Amino acid sequence: MLAGLPNLVADEELPAANALLQLVEWTTTAVGPLAGGAIAAASGPHLAYWVNAGTFALSAALVAAIPAGLLQSDRPIGRGHWGDLADGYRAVRSSPALMCVLVAWSTVMLASGFVNVAEVFLAKRSYNAGDFGFGLLWAGTGVGLIIGGLAASELINRDLGAAYVRFLALFAIGIGCAAAAPDVWVGAAAMVVAGVGNGAAVVGNIMFVQRGAPDRIRGRAFTLLMSANYAVLGFAFVAAGPVTNAIGARWAYAAAAGAIGVATGIAWYFARRVAEPQVAVA
Repeated sequence: MLAGLPNLVADEELPAANALLQLVEWTTTAVGPLAGGAIAAASGPHLAYWVNAGTFALSAALVAAIPAGLLQSDRPIGRGHWGDLADGYRAVRSSPALMCVLVAWSTVMLASGFVNVAEVFLAKRSYNAGDFGFGLLWAGTGVGLIIGGLAASELINRDLGAAYVRFLALFAIGIGCAAAAPDVWVGAAAMVVAGVGNGAAVVGNIMFVQRGAPDRIRGRAFTLLMSANYAVLGFAFVAAGPVTNAIGARWAYAAAAGAIGVATGIAWYFARRVAEPQVAVA
């Protein structure tokens, strides 16, 4: 859907459309487990599974109503899985916008792995706030993600590259402030700030790919970039455990803030080479 979205809306509406999609995704991710738990508690797992199946059927019906030509204006013959990935790799190498997402956001994913693993220890040990504190930090992040996603479109319309650098800088500041926070309340406020930067940057990533890749290989570019980003995130999850045990949650957060700061510099290097607007043609 992200690859086909530029064919569904005008370019000036694209940032707002991406922000809306992210807002819906984050909201349903938060509400879905609560609704599923309530249904399972009231009627058992069978009804929950039927409801889940119904949501997939509804999604399929909505997608089927979209004309196929709008989801992809150019339909080349595929060259197999590895051939398609090679096409995506060449597209990324030739585009500063896509290289920005590959290198800068992979660095952010490394930091995000450390933040996710260390967060429970930050709440329970560093802040002495228990389970409530852990939930409060997550809630602060969620609030920030929603605010960032909603606020991103206007700044992106003005200057995508400059806005993206600012988003990452805000993300780094929020994580750094959480590392230094004296208690969970200040930490939660810092995570709101981090969430704003994170949520806005996610929309920026999508815009970079949508504007930086030709329509005929945009889906392949998304596949390659997301695969690389999540591979780094998986490695970060594995590494973050022993590192957090060795240096503590606050220092793990401080290291993550430093990594996002490095990503901000990387983003500035690539983003200043991206023309505005970066609308690629096949």
